[in-house]
Amino acid sequence: MMEKSPALGFWDKSSEDQLRGRFPVHRACRDGDTAALSVLLAHGEYDLYTEDHFYGWTPAHWSAYYGKLDCLQLLVTAGVNFDVATQRFHQTPAHVAAFGNQPHCLMWLIQSGASVNAQDYLGETPVHKSARSGGIECLGILKANGAIFRIANNNGHMPKDLALSCSNEPCALYMQQVEDSHHVPNGFSSRDLGRKRGTDDIVNGDLKKARTEDGVESLPAFNGKPSNGTERRQPRTEQSTYMYFTPTLSPPPSLPVDLAPRNPLKPQIRNTSCNI
Repeated sequence: MMEKSPALGFWDKSSEDQLRGRFPVHRACRDGDTAALSVLLAHGEYDLYTEDHFYGWTPAHWSAYYGKLDCLQLLVTAGVNFDVATQRFHQTPAHVAAFGNQPHCLMWLIQSGASVNAQDYLGETPVHKSARSGGIECLGILKANGAIFRIANNNGHMPKDLALSCSNEPCALYMQQVEDSHHVPNGFSSRDLGRKRGTDDIVNGDLKKARTEDGVESLPAFNGKPSNGTERRQPRTEQSTYMYFTPTLSPPPSLPVDLAPRNPLKPQIRNTSCNI
């Protein structure tokens, strides 16, 4: 008799046996078992792009969701595409790393070249996934690396809307602050406001001196210290523009921590409206 596959997302007491028997690479990635994964990769018997019938994920997705960076790096070293999208849901490892609130995996994927604005079958980017799960640290990483916060999903919902619907108010507030930083009151540009405040203009990295009331040219302080006029200020970049709004990335934990404490065998979703 042919074994019947469970419904997608279904998990029961037999699922662990199925994962061990049919998806050993996925299981090793979930558990962060680099020794077992290295052996499996050396045998070369397994298709590293196989999608399991539980969540439709490849081994790279399991590594990313559970924060097993060592396993993710082993897979990429073995030739796996770090930005692979699943066939059914079109989700990349960056999507699930953001949903699993795994900032170190997300950062590594982005530094490797993963897209921060890729959209899945719901039209959602990694920003939407972070908004759903309450990952403000991941939101900061995404913003600092060029993610767009004003992309609507297929239902017309912005990431901020999802954060509010999932009761993730700090994420919603953070995204509102980012949005507000784009708007300048009274029709002035940021350059105009700089002139009104008497601050300096920067052109091609050169500091243009402001003139005081007594006609003497002066320079603003650098890092809280008076300037002697010899410094050159660095050109403003997108990342530095939002540095104030970017949460600090905390040091990596000494041991990987699963974000599904009630049942480490399956992703935990707080309510149906906040599903991935």
